[in-house]
Amino acid sequence: MKAIQDAVTAYLEQTTGVRAVADRTRAAGIYPLLAVAVREDGTVLLDGGRQAEHTYRVSVTAVSDRNRDGNTALLAALPLLLLRGVPM
Repeated sequence: MKAIQDAVTAYLEQTTGVRAVADRTRAAGIYPLLAVAVREDGTVLLDGGRQAEHTYRVSVTAVSDRNRDGNTALLAALPLLLLRGVPM
């Protein structure tokens, strides 16, 4: 899961120009900020238990400062970027 989180974090930071960090990382005073969290959502055993299919849930939280000086427009473009998907 750490590899997925690192890949999504790097992709978002590169394409948006907004600082992206792993969820629960302390990044005080840096705005705007994207926090990426990944958790396993389920596992299905296939082929008599010899293979497993894992489902992961990726959450992206956008954080802005109180003044929101230009941050709102920058973060508003985020949903369109996420709908394109993240190359792995």
